[in-house]
Order: sequence, then C-alpha cells, then structure tokens
Amino acid sequence: MFKKTVLLLSLSSAIISCGVANAEDTVSKDMQVTLTVLKACTLSTNPLKFANAYSNAGAQEANTTATVTCTKDTGYYLTASSANSYNMMGSTAVGSTGKSTSSSIAYTLAATMDGDTTRQDLTTASTDVASTGTGSAQTVTLYGDVTASALQNAPAGDYSDTVTLTVNY
Repeated sequence: MFKKTVLLLSLSSAIISCGVANAEDTVSKDMQVTLTVLKACTLSTNPLKFANAYSNAGAQEANTTATVTCTKDTGYYLTASSANSYNMMGSTAVGSTGKSTSSSIAYTLAATMDGDTTRQDLTTASTDVASTGTGSAQTVTLYGDVTASALQNAPAGDYSDTVTLTVNY
C-alpha cells in the first residue's frame, strides 16, 4: 500500500507540476474607445426652370428642389443671394439693325422645408429658412414667381440669373 501511496503522490506531483508549467500568466487593462462626431452640412441643388411662355401668358411659377444634409441635431439656416437682384437678364435682337439690347424680368424666390407649406420669401435679405439636421437628406422646395406684368413687358429672348444658396450652421 505504501508503494501505491508513493506512486499516487508521485503522479499527483507530476500532474500538478505539468499544470503549473503550462499555466499562463495574464494581465488585463481597460481600453477607451472614442470618436468625435463633427458637425457638417452638404447642399445639392437643381436648376429652377420656367416653362417657355408668351408675353401674354400671365403670371408664371416654377419650382425645384435642393437637398440639405446636416449632422443630426445641427441647427442651420438656408439663405439665397442673386447675382442680379432677382432679375433674370437677357439679350434680345431689336429690329432690322440687329443691335442687341439688354432687358430683364424680375422674379421672386421662396422656399419651404420638408412638408411645411408656409413659403419663406428668400428675395429679402432678412429672410432665411431655418431647420435642424436629422443626419438624413432634407428637401427644400424652391418656388420662382414671375408676375404677369413683368412677363408682358419683356421682349422675346432668353433670360437667366444665378442664385447662390448658402447653408449656415
């Protein structure tokens, strides 16, 4: 029995020794993971095109869209400025002389945000369209209006203006 006990003790020691020899030491430390989300906005636009119209066709309206995408919860406002003070400029040939003269057609520009029906007149310097970013694209509908008298007083020709839309955030 003594031999069996010694043998068992020897085997137990060998198993314990193997276990100790194979055990790994470990060290743990927490790591912080961080990210700073910066506020940003993007703006895309489409042209505003009025349909071809005769001078006696009456008032004209056209609409288009712009898309504003801002970081979620970022407040912003959209403004507009016209290169020609909201007058579409044109050149027309006059009579048999073929001399070109410039003329213009006044128009107004207004906007509404996603689902809102209240138009904000963008032709006045103090008006803008305010909103808060959702992180997704938000549609701005832009409306151009030409009065019947502005159209009636314009000679035949092509007219254009450049409007700069700006998102301030």
